[in-house]
Amino acid sequence: MPQRFDYAHLSPEQFQSRLADLGWKPLTFARVFGVRENTIKRWLSGENTVPPWVHVALTLLQLPGAPVAARDAAAEHIVRDNLERKHKESAD
Repeated sequence: MPQRFDYAHLSPEQFQSRLADLGWKPLTFARVFGVRENTIKRWLSGENTVPPWVHVALTLLQLPGAPVAARDAAAEHIVRDNLERKHKESAD
């Protein structure tokens, strides 16, 4: 069965610009949406295409209060921050 829709994709520059408009770093987006940091880096370098859902997520984050609500929801859902633990171990 053929794919029903063809979606436009954000360019790496558009993705970076949209994050900057929100005041978010790529790592913030990764943590909130459960995406690995390396995946975000590949989107930003153009190695991988930014998936269509990212456009939708970034559009919804423009709604009043949405960035804070998204961060709060992610914080409630995160069980452990492995990156933070890794940084602490390397500092010891």
